[in-house]
Amino acid sequence: MELYRRIISGEAGPWAAPLRAGLWAASCIYRLVVDLRNQRYDSIPDRIRRLPVPVLSVGNITAGGTGKTPLVIELARRLQQRSRQPAVVSRGYKSQANQAADELLLVRRRAGDLITVADPDRVAGGLKAVEQGADVIVLDDAFQHRRIHRDLDIVVIDATCPFGYHHLLPRGLLREPLAGLARADLIVLSRTDAVSAERIEAIASIIRRYNTEAPILHSRHHPTHLSALDGARMELAMLQARQVVCVSGIGNPQAFVRTVELLGAVPLASLHLPDHARYDAGVWNSLARMVQRFPHAECLVTTEKDLVKLDSERWKSFPLPIVAVVIDINLTGSSDTILQTAVDRLICPRQE
Repeated sequence: MELYRRIISGEAGPWAAPLRAGLWAASCIYRLVVDLRNQRYDSIPDRIRRLPVPVLSVGNITAGGTGKTPLVIELARRLQQRSRQPAVVSRGYKSQANQAADELLLVRRRAGDLITVADPDRVAGGLKAVEQGADVIVLDDAFQHRRIHRDLDIVVIDATCPFGYHHLLPRGLLREPLAGLARADLIVLSRTDAVSAERIEAIASIIRRYNTEAPILHSRHHPTHLSALDGARMELAMLQARQVVCVSGIGNPQAFVRTVELLGAVPLASLHLPDHARYDAGVWNSLARMVQRFPHAECLVTTEKDLVKLDSERWKSFPLPIVAVVIDINLTGSSDTILQTAVDRLICPRQE
């Protein structure tokens, strides 16, 4: 994945030019398919299905991690605080027969008693959630799932890599042309604390070429505490000056390593697994060998999304303590109020 990013970003140098040309040709075919699909929904609105309850969608326009899941969790919490019964409906990417997808495992861990449904067909998944008692649906990663009507469409854009190197997949990371931003009701810039104010203004300027009305919200990912394998809570200061090994299977592993460094830890090595990777015996062995090369390492640090997949006797026997950095999303300035107002327009508190 790291090599792929270097190729598509242009960092790989002249030797990668033929590869980029081939990827560009493939992206032209991809664009044709995406454009035809969007034209179908734009020209025939009856293809879009409405559910009997309000639907909020959190998605993105690029592949890889933009920080959607913390926002999904935050929306679920806000809805619960207003006496609603929300359900999070996800595609369930790479879920197993005996285990839910990692995003849904994390949502359950953080949001408590919450209905979660995994189904590639979001309409079918939403109807299942309604049957289970949901009175509002939060779609996770569904901006391109046009078949289901949404009452509030939120797009999350990572300020550190906002537009997927300005090319569609596979030449870049864009899932669809930037013109698709016109469908968004709210746009949330994540990790704004990692870039300059000038960079944020430049990103907003590009967004406004395609969507002149949607409020642009600013947010940052804020580490709150550490979580051990057994669920024990620890202070972030525990990582200060500690020598650690990092592992993650997320879309933006570099951002995770930067977070660990900002917490004062000293990463000796980092294993970047594919997004949604399974933590099987092979991964355990690879990490154990890595740890052997760094005898001064004091703990293995991972993300909370990865930690939920380590609930097995195998990982309890790992030679180092395992901790995860727990991340919340903070909406800065007036962004918090704007988000809450948008939600409250659709979801009124129930009268007791």
